[in-house]
Amino acid sequence: MDTEDHKSKFSDWIKSPQTMIALSAVVLSVCGLFISIYETSLIREQQRASVWPNVEIQPSIRNDSLKIFVENSGIGPARIMNASVSYKGDVKENWADVMNSFNFRSDEISDYQSLIQGSVLPPDSGQEMIFRVASSADDQELNLAFQMGRAIIQEDLNINICYCSVYDECWTTELRYLVRKSNGEPVPSREALLVSSCSMVEQSGI
Repeated sequence: MDTEDHKSKFSDWIKSPQTMIALSAVVLSVCGLFISIYETSLIREQQRASVWPNVEIQPSIRNDSLKIFVENSGIGPARIMNASVSYKGDVKENWADVMNSFNFRSDEISDYQSLIQGSVLPPDSGQEMIFRVASSADDQELNLAFQMGRAIIQEDLNINICYCSVYDECWTTELRYLVRKSNGEPVPSREALLVSSCSMVEQSGI
């Protein structure tokens, strides 16, 4: 009898107008909380999208000169956290180390280097040159600019840059992706280039 009385009291309580009003208020409060969380998430996504950087590495290759530029074509500043240059898979210490990997006439070249690591590229910054070499050697096998340009086309010479937005979202980009794209080959999507940290990218003094 006690069990039946308890069930009867609970049934009466759940059917009472006051209980229905109270439960409705709880349900509405929970729904409002979820809507608020969802709206906050959308606002954060919009904020992050409004400051997305997009760093690109662009070479200018000629028989007697080679220039390498970086550019932020995004809509937010790009903080360059790590950058490396490699030749045939080996990360080099700096541009001098890269050049020493080739055979060239040192008295027939001029070069220019600019540090990119640790800098901040503003949106639509335009091209910023980070490396240039010119050679007057007639023999292509002694012409450093020609050899390095050929190495870029063959993907032996590569640059990897890891950069972050003001919200600490980070991406990597590589010189070889532009080479592949120009050849009509598939390249990773922006989502695939998103990384949790730039510490995964080895550093060179560039």
